[in-house]
Amino acid sequence: MSRRGTIFVVLALLLAGPIIIVEAAARWLPPPSMTRLSTVSATVLDSRGGLLRAFLTADGRWRLPMRAADLPPHYLQMMISYEDQRFFSHPGVDPIALVRAFLQLVRYGRVVSGASTITMQVARLLDPRGWSIERKLRQIVAARQLELRYTKDQILDMYLTLAPFGGNIEGVRAASLAYFRKEPRALDDRQSAMLIALPPSPERRRPDRGIWTADESAHSVLSILRQRGATTPETWERARRQPLGSVQRATLSFAAPHLAEGLRRRYPLAAILETTIEPSVQLSAERIAREAVAQVPPAVNVAIVVVRNRDGAVVGYVGGADYGSVDRAGQVDLAQAVRSPGSALKPFVYGIGFEQRIVHPSTIITDAPTAFGTYEPQNFAGDYAGDMTVRDALIRSINTGPVAILHRIGPQRFMSRLRTAGLPLTIEQSDAEAGLALALGGAGVRLLDLVRAYSALASRGLSRPLRILSTDPVEPGTMMMEPDAAWAVSTILADMPPPSGFLRLASRDGGRRVAYKTGTSYGFRDALAVGYDQLHTVGVWVGRPDGAPHLGAYGISVAAPILFRQFEALPSPTGDVAGEPPASSLARVELPERLVRFDAKPLDGGRQSLRIAFPQHDSTVIARRDANGRLTLPISVQGGMPPYRIYVDERILAGPRLSSRAVWTPPGRGAAKLVATDALGGRAEAEVWVEVPAGDAAAASGGASTEERRREQP
Repeated sequence: MSRRGTIFVVLALLLAGPIIIVEAAARWLPPPSMTRLSTVSATVLDSRGGLLRAFLTADGRWRLPMRAADLPPHYLQMMISYEDQRFFSHPGVDPIALVRAFLQLVRYGRVVSGASTITMQVARLLDPRGWSIERKLRQIVAARQLELRYTKDQILDMYLTLAPFGGNIEGVRAASLAYFRKEPRALDDRQSAMLIALPPSPERRRPDRGIWTADESAHSVLSILRQRGATTPETWERARRQPLGSVQRATLSFAAPHLAEGLRRRYPLAAILETTIEPSVQLSAERIAREAVAQVPPAVNVAIVVVRNRDGAVVGYVGGADYGSVDRAGQVDLAQAVRSPGSALKPFVYGIGFEQRIVHPSTIITDAPTAFGTYEPQNFAGDYAGDMTVRDALIRSINTGPVAILHRIGPQRFMSRLRTAGLPLTIEQSDAEAGLALALGGAGVRLLDLVRAYSALASRGLSRPLRILSTDPVEPGTMMMEPDAAWAVSTILADMPPPSGFLRLASRDGGRRVAYKTGTSYGFRDALAVGYDQLHTVGVWVGRPDGAPHLGAYGISVAAPILFRQFEALPSPTGDVAGEPPASSLARVELPERLVRFDAKPLDGGRQSLRIAFPQHDSTVIARRDANGRLTLPISVQGGMPPYRIYVDERILAGPRLSSRAVWTPPGRGAAKLVATDALGGRAEAEVWVEVPAGDAAAASGGASTEERRREQP
């Protein structure tokens, strides 16, 4: 036998024993813990998988999940050629590399080349407790255990997620975002080479702090790959011409921070939350909000919400600009804050008035001093314009008209209708005590809910729950008002004059018009503008988060320009915002005599038939707690002839009584049937769903039927 053959046999015998021992240990010892791999940074993603926001792990790391399939092919090829050339052929431990490293250690008396495979590095990263001979042997066994349990691609995914890149950055994705502000799939050859150089010596080579520069790290990797024949001359030359220069560590993406934090609180155990946010829309909304706050006093902030009409997806969300500002309360989510909508509720008063044929867009209405009991609405400027059409009254945003129409509809009925369709209004009193000031903003509402309501107008009256996560289903929705009434409102709002300095976004025959309405709350505390075209609905709020006045800030002057700038950044629709006119009386010019002029007096001129005014039939109402902690819900009736009797679920609650009001103590959350009778034999019924206050959610019943749950939804 030749000398070389003898050496080969000796080495084979020397290796056979350890191999058998490692294989046995791998099958009998407990496998490595996967805790570090599962403890990744929670991430909130946009609709295309891009990072909106990441959160530190419990051990203070930026550790983002990464898959080999999401890397550019050249990165994987370069990394494997540099780190572990025989990765796809060895069983977790590379015997050739081990023998070579051992012989070099004997010959030179020092470590010349390492023998750690990518799998062995994963084993070390899963259990990083220092170096010793015992730990090294345990890594060899753990590497074999990984190979027995996982595929090569899965092991690559582990390495790409756990590899250190300096400081508290772990994983290729976190490193790519931190050092180059881009996703790994966009890395070029030289940037890839720089990142590949970091894991073997992350602190010494990190480009923002170590003695090596980014260019030196990349050049070192590329030179080794060239020596190994793992890169072509063309790639080498191209990479050489891509100098990196100074590379500084950046903060990871911080887009839509309010939305991301809200989702993180809502789903604290979720590792990945995929939203409906469209990156281009979010980018434009944040830029527009940032530019807007630069033009207002330091204590004023801006919120913007953009919704896609066809499925209710929230595609842009700015809870507030200047997140780090203390003066602007930048960390407060103003899209979720309950504020006064000012005149922004008027279109819904008119819309329900159209639906009930109380008025028509061409009906003449008189703008004049009017009193409804002790309530006397006045126009903002204090003057009155006399006779005008309802269309003009909405465009000019007079106050007397919508109050008179709401008086005819009934504030409680109006409030119940909006709540059932997803626009919950907040008032200090009970719903039964809602007054006519609702028409002028005398209730609180979230910008997010107001945008949903306007999106219903864009969808011919169909109100869908908003979608924020990509997994949220597209709900069938609830009709806020009949389609022809929503169409009538849209045709009016689309004719609103644009704010100063803006032209109409398109002519009437050019396809695009924006239907919008502004609102200014009492004392200049809130300025709003909400509008829609065929594709999107946008809401803008401007004001001080602390509720102090922002003097002189009208919705038309400060919020509407932001609204129009946002629409300019959105795609143009192909159709008109109102669409084709419906085949109904609202699209006709000829009016029946009763709709020629609006009269605020009761239509029957006398006593009305008995009805339950509150709560309304088929509505959801929230019970209140009295001073003794008991749930209470007022019931009121109108019309008919006293004395009245009131029944709840066939049990008498009050009667006979002259008063038209009674207070019921519901046992808790659930459905109820109300019945009222009067002295003339009149009878009125209402079926309602009773909700408990938010703090009582734990006590709420979970046994509601499917239909009850549907009615319960906003």
